[in-house]
Amino acid sequence: MEERTAGLGLGKTKRGKFNLVVRLFGLLVAGILFAVVFWLDPFSLNVFGSTEKNVVLEYTVEIEYVEASLVDNVRLGDEALNAVTKASMGRVSAVRNDILYAEVYYDSEEDTVSMKEYPDRYNLQITITANAVFEEGKGYSVKGSRIAVGGAYSLTFPEYAGN
Repeated sequence: MEERTAGLGLGKTKRGKFNLVVRLFGLLVAGILFAVVFWLDPFSLNVFGSTEKNVVLEYTVEIEYVEASLVDNVRLGDEALNAVTKASMGRVSAVRNDILYAEVYYDSEEDTVSMKEYPDRYNLQITITANAVFEEGKGYSVKGSRIAVGGAYSLTFPEYAGN
């Protein structure tokens, strides 16, 4: 009679234990590699799903049509606060207060356009330096307030408040 061994389990070897040991060894090696790379540069792997970077941001805001008597009320080192949230938006690192306020003037009689300056009004250009967060696809933010070119901000200083 013919011997049938197929399906009876007589020809099987113990591969299960060997396979488990190889898998555990592979996981151990992968874990060690991951730990070394993470230790060298933890943010290169983006394991936390965050694309945020802490940066020092320097930005300039312009406040127009300021009375001549108030232009000296913003000084170097003053803290700029968000007028709504009262959160710090940084410190004043430069102030330019000598720019006369001007607006476009159309003279209909002569059909000309010119700039009309106001001798008692000024534009304040205030440079603020702050610790900020940069996030890919969103931009810069300081204490939760987004900072962007052309944005409108309400700021208060120790002796001045403006938009």
